[in-house]
Amino acid sequence: MSRLSRLVFGDIAVNGDDAWVCGVFYSALFHIDLRTLEISFLTILPARNIFGFNCYERLAYWNGKLIIAPNNSERILIYSIKENKISEIALPLELDIRQGQLFKSIFLYNNYAYMFPGLSQMVVKLDLFTNNIDCISIDLNVKQLNENNIGGIQFYEGVLAQKEKGVVYFPCLNTGFIMRFDMNCDGYSIYSIDGAKNIVSVNCTGEDFIISESNSTKMYIWDGLNKVEDFIIRKENYVSNTGMRKIFKYSNFIYFIPIMGNMILKMDCKNNSVSCFKQIPYDFSEKLRDLNWGENKNFICCKMISDNTLICYSVYDGKLVKLNFATGKTIEKDAIVNETDLKIIKKEVVKNGLGMILEEERGFSLDDIIIAVQ
Repeated sequence: MSRLSRLVFGDIAVNGDDAWVCGVFYSALFHIDLRTLEISFLTILPARNIFGFNCYERLAYWNGKLIIAPNNSERILIYSIKENKISEIALPLELDIRQGQLFKSIFLYNNYAYMFPGLSQMVVKLDLFTNNIDCISIDLNVKQLNENNIGGIQFYEGVLAQKEKGVVYFPCLNTGFIMRFDMNCDGYSIYSIDGAKNIVSVNCTGEDFIISESNSTKMYIWDGLNKVEDFIIRKENYVSNTGMRKIFKYSNFIYFIPIMGNMILKMDCKNNSVSCFKQIPYDFSEKLRDLNWGENKNFICCKMISDNTLICYSVYDGKLVKLNFATGKTIEKDAIVNETDLKIIKKEVVKNGLGMILEEERGFSLDDIIIAVQ
């Protein structure tokens, strides 16, 4: 099985039993039936860079449409689910798309789509009725936040606050800081997390936030202002050399989903005891440098689809996983693109991005080039 036949994605939009994802290795949109985990190809997305690789990643459902934020592209896409039709909105010229990782989070609020940056310091605010765009500059003192991060601050996935409507919190990666953004007034502020130096994720568990660091099992409980408490996750035979991708609370338990690790962990809030909720495959003796983008990670996408059910994707073993925290039941399915759809995708990707076909490891061959140009 070639790498290209595996459906790799970094975000998932959900509406009821329907979900949608953008393929990372090619510019295409897929539907997932959340009842059966069946995957179906919908359409090719316009590739707007020379490689046709990871053009789109983050997306959200709104009013029968998908709002798709660019990652390595110059256009926002609006996809009509009923009509299977795509419209494009050009990004403002002041956004530099050359560095990639344009947007790593998208949130909908008061009929606006807020697209939050990965490597840039610009938030894009899209009016969902008029398609007008406003740009909000995030003016951060890079040297003050992290003297080693001279190339700029990198943000990752934000999380909605549960006690503050319209407020999102973001980790400033590899620093000890969190950014708070208020979509009610488009204002932001920066908070220092005492003791933290390499934050990789921030997650809301109700009143408080749990913050995870890279290369550590140390966690920080933060009240959103200035109170910080730390604790260490301890579980016999748990192996990980990264922090947590996502942390969710259900009932009286907190669940920890690792970026790379051999277990999903479960902590009892009453006595802080930690147990294994699910064993997951991971061989730390492998030559991880030989793996492709993201393939050395367990989970690059995790999202709650109900109060007790999580949908996630493990790139490492190519599994789409549905977890029910209430029953402990797990459904798994290989995330595979069928051969018929794969032929269509290959042909379009070759047309859109000849640079990508030179990488045989991605599943392209000379035959693919010949077919595409005929």
